[in-house]
Amino acid sequence: MFLWRALSGALAVSVCLQAHGMNTDLTCSLCQDAIESISHVLFQCWPAREVWEITNIPMPNQGFTDSLHDNLAFILKLMSNDGVSLNMRMAIPWILWGIWKHRNGIKYAGTQGDLNALVTHALEEAEVWNKLMEAPSHSSSGRATVIRLDSRWSKPPLEMLKSSNRIAAELRGFLWMLHSLYDLHLNNIEVWSDCNAAVEAIIDSPNWPRYHSYLDRIHRLLPQFGKVIFKVSSTKANGIAREIALSVTRDGRGQSYLARGGPVWLQSRIDEEKRR
Repeated sequence: MFLWRALSGALAVSVCLQAHGMNTDLTCSLCQDAIESISHVLFQCWPAREVWEITNIPMPNQGFTDSLHDNLAFILKLMSNDGVSLNMRMAIPWILWGIWKHRNGIKYAGTQGDLNALVTHALEEAEVWNKLMEAPSHSSSGRATVIRLDSRWSKPPLEMLKSSNRIAAELRGFLWMLHSLYDLHLNNIEVWSDCNAAVEAIIDSPNWPRYHSYLDRIHRLLPQFGKVIFKVSSTKANGIAREIALSVTRDGRGQSYLARGGPVWLQSRIDEEKRR
């Protein structure tokens, strides 16, 4: 039903509302950077681009276009592509629905859900559908027949999904860090990372089109600083920062605890690092 409404132009985006006589601003309220069409919301706006990057499924060589029919034709064709995992192929309709709901949540409720969780939920919905499709039905001969799309799929843990794309995760971290340093009015900064590919993507962005949504936003931020230098460090050299990050995710910490002195082990790790 949702795909039919999208193809019929029956979703309440600015272009469709204006076509039905409503006086509305055509600019997308999420990105403030384009006209809000159905294609823009589902494929080109920043939440949609991040979701499709999280899925790690093949994208058009030149990216999605302004044509809704072309974009949907491409993405639905992937559902018969054996090179894409079955669970992700079957989740595509739910991913589209999740992107639409995420847009509505931001626009009308002021809530912004986690995009990794959006993909995970889509996978769960697809799993439920697979189970329904596997349910036995009776043929006219009285024999039970079972439709099987593939072997049973076990849902990956959310942590695995979040870590499935290290480069995207690192670039999201860069974005958060740049916003934070800008808010602190720090003008000249050095950024060290042990993810060489993420640093390469920033330096040579045209050769990393898969991550253009992150890279575009990073490069829009950089001119706001006096000087920003990106450097690659070894994993060992970044050990303390890594352990702090792991302690946050492992212990489920929602707020920084470093301002209160940090955990007991932190000072000893800093002293140990100084002795090296």
